[in-house]
Amino acid sequence: MKLKHSAIQLTAAALAVASWTNLVRAVEPNSMAVAKKLPLSMTNRLAAEGGNQEVEDTVPAGSSVIWQNRRQQEAEGARVPGGTFGSTDCPRLDRSLAALVPGRDGDAFGLFTMQERPQFWFYVPYPSDSPELILTAEFAIIDLSNDEVIYEQRESLAETPGIITVSPTVTLTEGTSYAWEFAITCGDSDRVYVSGSIERISSPIALPPPLDDRILFYARAGVWPELLASIDNLYDVDRDLARERLRQLFTSNSVNLGDFVEEVDVFFQNN
Repeated sequence: MKLKHSAIQLTAAALAVASWTNLVRAVEPNSMAVAKKLPLSMTNRLAAEGGNQEVEDTVPAGSSVIWQNRRQQEAEGARVPGGTFGSTDCPRLDRSLAALVPGRDGDAFGLFTMQERPQFWFYVPYPSDSPELILTAEFAIIDLSNDEVIYEQRESLAETPGIITVSPTVTLTEGTSYAWEFAITCGDSDRVYVSGSIERISSPIALPPPLDDRILFYARAGVWPELLASIDNLYDVDRDLARERLRQLFTSNSVNLGDFVEEVDVFFQNN
């Protein structure tokens, strides 16, 4: 898989895995959701992990979604591909494969989560209904403390272009840094990929019960998977407010995903 000059620097062992030349573990079934459907429930979408302390109302009424990166916007991955390797089966399109994570230009900022099993979001531009194009998605998580692959899966895609969600079944350990990598293979060998990092952190306090308050809380806490899942849930309660929260988040200068607002809006409406 591609690693840009500013992407995570893996060891030789991890890079061997990232190139998918020695993929040997069994694939977890039904854990990659394609386009508008989720085959597995998001078990951690609104789970309040951590202590039982009361939460002070620190989110003023009428507040906007203000995303706070937990680090100083350091590039820790690549959210768009920088090239391909193999053949030239992947079509050259106006829009590229993209990891829906905060970042700047092609760089991905590091992710943080309070969840044991966070969900990952990607945009795949390639048409899966083309008889000339066979698409396969590959996803892996690598424990950076020992360069061990702790999760990997590979599945054929359908119903793209569109949003892909990946729900790994592996449990992340608090305080451990991981690399994640997502690749699309077109045909036999042409592969494009994105990469990044994620760390699970503890939740020292109970979370505010109102859904919109949780969205604002997650944004200020800098936990991305929970934030997207909560906006997704808000679509079932108040679609107009959910759309506004999505727009505020994706168009902010600290996230820079404004080009994907419409695609994610459609995904949330039909999810």
